Amino acid sequence: QASTEQERGWILGALPGLDNLVITTNGSQLERFAPALKAAGIKRINISLDTLKGDRFKAITRIGDLAKVLAGIAAARTAGFARTKLNTVMMRGINDDEFADLVQFALDNELDVSFIEEMPLGEILGRNNPYLSSEETRERLAARVDRIVTAPVTTIENLGGGSVRCMLAEVFLPRSPAAAQFPGDR
Repeated sequence: QASTEQERGWILGALPGLDNLVITTNGSQLERFAPALKAAGIKRINISLDTLKGDRFKAITRIGDLAKVLAGIAAARTAGFARTKLNTVMMRGINDDEFADLVQFALDNELDVSFIEEMPLGEILGRNNPYLSSEETRERLAARVDRIVTAPVTTIENLGGGSVRCMLAEVFLPRSPAAAQFPGDR
């Protein structure tokens, strides 16, 4: 998040007729910029967060500091952002033991969370295939959340010859039972 990117957000947020500007960020500078982004008219923030464990976070991001992101999440709430959304990429053997914890974290902090399937890329040198389907994740979470609500799958194709499927797991405010939205049943 270079400051120039933030400044572009401030300019965009001030454009007349732009009613719902949402940004996606890694959250590392959000503690610093959340009040200014809110003042500029940004309506909602999406934050990439694949783990709540500091060592894993650093391994996944290569340089990231989980404490900065968590401070950014708190700063967004203090600045008045509601329903901030976490984007979590589901990775077998990397963060698949934390999905219920991420749902609980979202519930405790009045956040939404989207679980996103990683594009199945097959064998990559030095890396096991971490692909984990939304169906398997749904089954795992079913034992830990009160209610699962189905949602449509969004497929984005032609990303370098591949495609990615996205699905949502939304957590409602603490006064409501946790609910995860997944594709599948209608």
